[in-house]
Amino acid sequence: MRSEKSKEQVFRDAFALFVNGHIPDDIFNGYMSDTTGEATLRLQHWILDSGNMKGWIMDWCTGIGIIEAVEHLYKTALENGNLKKK
Repeated sequence: MRSEKSKEQVFRDAFALFVNGHIPDDIFNGYMSDTTGEATLRLQHWILDSGNMKGWIMDWCTGIGIIEAVEHLYKTALENGNLKKK
């Protein structure tokens, strides 16, 4: 069975595994269309802000590690055929 979710929804679902609450739309949308690295850095800072990272990983996890994990989860699911190519 292939998921019908959009890339954006899969990314939001994956980020929800690691962060509390909803990533603000301006930060998330900037990251999704980032071409310079600035928006990714902004997301990384948001993740590291107090209270945004889930408590059970705060003592060892990094913001960029979460971003890379989410990107890897999406890439692997796509390669595995679990997502419809849009």
